[in-house]
Amino acid sequence: MSKIGQYCVIADDVEIGEGTVIQDFVEIRSGVKIGKNCYIDSRVTFTGNAIVGDNVSIRNACIIARGVEIADDSFLCPQVMFNNLDSHEKTIGGAKIGKNCFIGTNATINHGITIADHTIIGAKAFVAKSIEEENSTWIGVPARKMAPKNKKPET
Repeated sequence: MSKIGQYCVIADDVEIGEGTVIQDFVEIRSGVKIGKNCYIDSRVTFTGNAIVGDNVSIRNACIIARGVEIADDSFLCPQVMFNNLDSHEKTIGGAKIGKNCFIGTNATINHGITIADHTIIGAKAFVAKSIEEENSTWIGVPARKMAPKNKKPET
């Protein structure tokens, strides 16, 4: 059984998996599919046609753009924002987040990119390009791979 909080706006065709909890003031537009046992915190907005896997947590005030895909077991901290438009407002498509990723508070994920499984994105990072290496940590604006001690970060 799923739980849906107060003051939510959810389109008729949205699919919500068993055991998912949706808190108050959430907006979920047409074409969104949310898996099983997810946690969608208050004031999250899905702008449409997004796919969320199983066991995903999306914390307070995240904006999930059209076409975004978030794989199983990922965690999005508060106020993560996805973009699906280029600088000319042309739709490019949403980002694809791999399995078991952690996206830090206030991170911004650019349109049309892919983030590999088991990736950590630091707080306030801006991810402008795809991340293909699994088990890596990315920080900064623009996001760059965090280097081991005594080495400079990659750009």
